[in-house]
Amino acid sequence: MGLKRKTGFLSVLLGLALAGCTLTNRNSFSPAENKTLPCKDLLKAHAVTAFYLSAGKTYYTEQEHRFCPSLQILEISAEEPEGTVQWKWEKGTFNRPAGGEKTLSGEWQPESALAVFSGFLYGSGLLSVNLPPEQPTANLEGQVYTAIPLLASEGFEATLYKNQKTGIIDRVNIHNKKDNKTLMAILYNWRLLGKREILIPRKIDIFDITNGVSSKKLLIQIEYKEISASQ
Repeated sequence: MGLKRKTGFLSVLLGLALAGCTLTNRNSFSPAENKTLPCKDLLKAHAVTAFYLSAGKTYYTEQEHRFCPSLQILEISAEEPEGTVQWKWEKGTFNRPAGGEKTLSGEWQPESALAVFSGFLYGSGLLSVNLPPEQPTANLEGQVYTAIPLLASEGFEATLYKNQKTGIIDRVNIHNKKDNKTLMAILYNWRLLGKREILIPRKIDIFDITNGVSSKKLLIQIEYKEISASQ
């Protein structure tokens, strides 16, 4: 990583510290050390991710998110104090880092990984979904959406929400049937990706909405600083 990026990132963290946020970790991020996912339509994103923990603490880390639409894979990797870690969502199966008994400050769960996978790929149109014959609508925080059920994985119920004003899928609900927990991912800051002219979200917020949207609690915040495509 160049000096310019390091200096800019540290300036952001200093500003957050002065604003009262807890800076738990600044890890060493080296995308070149990560293995390349064999994928013809790979998208790689450099992410600054914040995990909102208990007692008002916030854990910041840099990660690489690798999306493969054709293989339906999301890989998330990072250099943490515990070493190199990787989470993977692949065709409905979630894999934790090796040595999963370790407790990580920034931990991905199957429902949060599925929320990012579904929101990013369906929201950008890199994966398509068939609309049901009857399309129920939902009013979420003053906006009208078409609710699209998604067959994601055994044990989870996923719903994509297509904004009727913009035509973009910018919200995803993931319900874990085992523990009855529900997450909502909201996608923002849509930008065109290079020559491919694909709308890509540059920010994703993941909330716990188990007790309703009105009482949502921010769990994870992702800002994509750089996104590159293999094609």
